[in-house]
Amino acid sequence: MKLSVIIPTMQKNTKILLKLLKNISQDKVVDEIILIDNAGKGFDKDILNVEKVVPVINAENRYVNPTWNQGVELAKNEYWALLNDDILVSDDFCTNVVSKIKPSMGIIGVATDSVQTLNP
Repeated sequence: MKLSVIIPTMQKNTKILLKLLKNISQDKVVDEIILIDNAGKGFDKDILNVEKVVPVINAENRYVNPTWNQGVELAKNEYWALLNDDILVSDDFCTNVVSKIKPSMGIIGVATDSVQTLNP
Protein backbone atom coordinates (compact mmCIF):
# COMPACT_ATOMS: atom_id res chain seq x y z
CA MET A 1 0.00 0.00 0.00
CA LYS A 2 1.26 3.48 -0.91
CA LEU A 3 0.14 6.73 0.72
CA SER A 4 -0.30 10.27 -0.45
CA VAL A 5 0.42 12.58 2.49
CA ILE A 6 -1.45 15.89 2.38
CA ILE A 7 -0.17 18.86 4.39
CA PRO A 8 -1.68 22.35 4.22
CA THR A 9 0.65 25.09 5.42
CA MET A 10 0.80 28.80 6.13
CA GLN A 11 4.59 28.34 6.54
CA LYS A 12 4.68 29.98 9.97
CA ASN A 13 7.43 27.67 11.26
CA THR A 14 9.45 26.36 8.33
CA LYS A 15 11.95 24.68 10.70
CA ILE A 16 9.29 22.25 11.95
CA LEU A 17 7.79 21.89 8.47
CA LEU A 18 11.15 21.01 6.91
CA LYS A 19 11.92 18.47 9.64
CA LEU A 20 8.46 16.89 9.19
CA LEU A 21 8.88 16.69 5.41
CA LYS A 22 12.33 15.11 5.62
CA ASN A 23 11.09 12.53 8.12
CA ILE A 24 8.00 11.60 6.12
CA SER A 25 9.86 11.50 2.80
CA GLN A 26 12.05 8.69 4.18
CA ASP A 27 9.04 6.52 5.03
CA LYS A 28 8.81 3.67 2.52
CA VAL A 29 5.00 3.69 2.20
CA VAL A 30 4.87 7.42 1.37
CA ASP A 31 4.67 7.84 -2.40
CA GLU A 32 4.05 11.60 -2.50
CA ILE A 33 3.73 14.54 -0.13
CA ILE A 34 1.21 17.06 -1.41
CA LEU A 35 2.30 20.26 0.29
CA ILE A 36 -0.26 23.02 -0.13
CA ASP A 37 0.76 26.62 0.50
CA ASN A 38 -2.22 28.55 1.87
CA ALA A 39 -0.10 31.67 2.37
CA GLY A 40 0.30 32.23 -1.37
CA LYS A 41 4.01 32.98 -1.09
CA GLY A 42 5.58 29.88 -2.62
CA PHE A 43 8.19 27.55 -1.15
CA ASP A 44 11.91 28.04 -0.62
CA LYS A 45 14.40 25.70 -2.27
CA ASP A 46 15.07 23.70 0.93
CA ILE A 47 11.45 22.58 0.98
CA LEU A 48 11.25 22.03 -2.78
CA ASN A 49 14.37 19.84 -2.65
CA VAL A 50 12.79 17.34 -0.25
CA GLU A 51 12.16 14.08 -2.08
CA LYS A 52 8.50 13.27 -2.86
CA VAL A 53 7.21 16.83 -2.27
CA VAL A 54 4.53 17.93 -4.74
CA PRO A 55 4.11 21.69 -4.23
CA VAL A 56 0.73 23.38 -4.67
CA ILE A 57 0.38 27.13 -4.20
CA ASN A 58 -3.02 28.63 -3.51
CA ALA A 59 -3.55 32.33 -4.23
CA GLU A 60 -5.39 32.72 -0.92
CA ASN A 61 -5.96 30.81 2.29
CA ARG A 62 -8.55 28.09 1.72
CA TYR A 63 -8.25 26.92 5.35
CA VAL A 64 -7.32 23.46 6.55
CA ASN A 65 -10.34 21.24 5.83
CA PRO A 66 -11.00 22.51 2.28
CA THR A 67 -7.27 22.26 1.60
CA TRP A 68 -7.19 18.63 2.73
CA ASN A 69 -10.08 18.02 0.29
CA GLN A 70 -8.06 19.76 -2.43
CA GLY A 71 -5.13 17.45 -1.66
CA VAL A 72 -7.33 14.36 -1.83
CA GLU A 73 -8.53 15.45 -5.28
CA LEU A 74 -4.90 15.79 -6.41
CA ALA A 75 -3.65 12.57 -4.79
CA LYS A 76 -2.56 9.75 -7.05
CA ASN A 77 -3.01 7.06 -4.39
CA GLU A 78 -6.14 5.44 -2.99
CA TYR A 79 -5.03 6.00 0.62
CA TRP A 80 -4.10 9.34 2.19
CA ALA A 81 -2.65 10.68 5.40
CA LEU A 82 -3.95 14.11 6.40
CA LEU A 83 -1.37 15.94 8.52
CA ASN A 84 -0.73 19.41 9.87
CA ASP A 85 2.47 21.38 9.39
CA ASP A 86 3.11 21.92 13.10
CA ILE A 87 3.71 18.33 14.24
CA LEU A 88 6.68 16.00 14.16
CA VAL A 89 5.97 12.31 13.83
CA SER A 90 8.11 9.34 14.79
CA ASP A 91 10.28 7.52 12.26
CA ASP A 92 8.25 5.20 10.03
CA PHE A 93 5.05 6.77 11.36
CA CYS A 94 3.11 6.17 8.14
CA THR A 95 4.40 2.60 7.83
CA ASN A 96 3.25 1.90 11.38
CA VAL A 97 -0.20 3.37 10.69
CA VAL A 98 -0.58 1.45 7.42
CA SER A 99 0.28 -1.82 9.19
CA LYS A 100 -2.84 -1.36 11.35
CA ILE A 101 -5.28 -0.50 8.55
CA LYS A 102 -7.99 -3.01 7.76
CA PRO A 103 -10.28 -2.82 4.71
CA SER A 104 -13.26 -1.67 6.78
CA MET A 105 -11.44 1.33 8.32
CA GLY A 106 -11.92 4.88 7.19
CA ILE A 107 -9.87 6.87 9.69
CA ILE A 108 -7.30 6.30 12.39
CA GLY A 109 -6.41 8.83 15.09
CA VAL A 110 -2.89 9.50 16.30
CA ALA A 111 -1.67 8.28 19.69
CA THR A 112 0.28 10.89 21.64
CA ASP A 113 3.36 8.64 21.87
CA SER A 114 3.61 8.76 18.05
CA VAL A 115 4.12 12.52 18.00
CA GLN A 116 7.32 14.28 19.00
CA THR A 117 7.60 17.68 20.61
CA LEU A 118 10.19 20.22 19.62
CA ASN A 119 11.78 22.19 22.42
CA PRO A 120 12.23 25.84 21.40
